[in-house]
Amino acid sequence: VSLGDRLWLDANGNGVQDGGEQGVSGQTVNLYDGSGTFVTSTVTGANGFYNFTGLRPGTYTVEFTKPVG
Repeated sequence: VSLGDRLWLDANGNGVQDGGEQGVSGQTVNLYDGSGTFVTSTVTGANGFYNFTGLRPGTYTVEFTKPVG
């Protein structure tokens, strides 16, 4: 099982990844299991993408660190 997506700068604040909105790189993404226990973390890549692989089936929550600026 894997979980991933893209962290982006939502310039217009509409909650949708619109064309031209840039990914946010270098941000820590924490992963927690269904009971709230920390599992692992990763850092977003050059275009804001992140991915967690090798997960057991279940419920997970992701937490993003607040970008500087």
